[in-house]
Amino acid sequence: NRAVGQVNLADSTSNEWYITGVQLEAGTTASDFEFLPHDVNLQRCQRYYYALLNTGENNNYFLSGYYYTSSFIYCHTEFPTQMRASPSLVQSSGTNYYTFYSNSAGDGFNSFNYNITFLNRNATFGNNSEVSGTGGHAGRVYSTNTNSYVHFNAEL
Repeated sequence: NRAVGQVNLADSTSNEWYITGVQLEAGTTASDFEFLPHDVNLQRCQRYYYALLNTGENNNYFLSGYYYTSSFIYCHTEFPTQMRASPSLVQSSGTNYYTFYSNSAGDGFNSFNYNITFLNRNATFGNNSEVSGTGGHAGRVYSTNTNSYVHFNAEL
């Protein structure tokens, strides 16, 4: 009767038990508990998953890019740490979720549909065919929907 009011963890397969701050070790001798600073833990996590954009706001600038051709934009981002492997792009998509502004004109597009190229801590990706501008012109990408997100996933 030491945990009065607690549910029986074993009475259903949908019950969950959350635990943190555990260090498992092999052998018969325990070492001191390893406490890592927040920034070190964050950097370790960002090797596997990086959220570039998750705003909840409209018109939030988050990328720089340029028109490679009149119907093709390239965008570039640098990761805070080198990822474990080449990540996949995880993104929201919907009608005009993103806008590319170049020369004060906004060009809406639905998703990043061009393959991603990764090199060390950098990613280049873009949109082909949903945009229209002048090749060589630079601009910025804004989120235009509160549900927009752009994440990179390199999970095991």
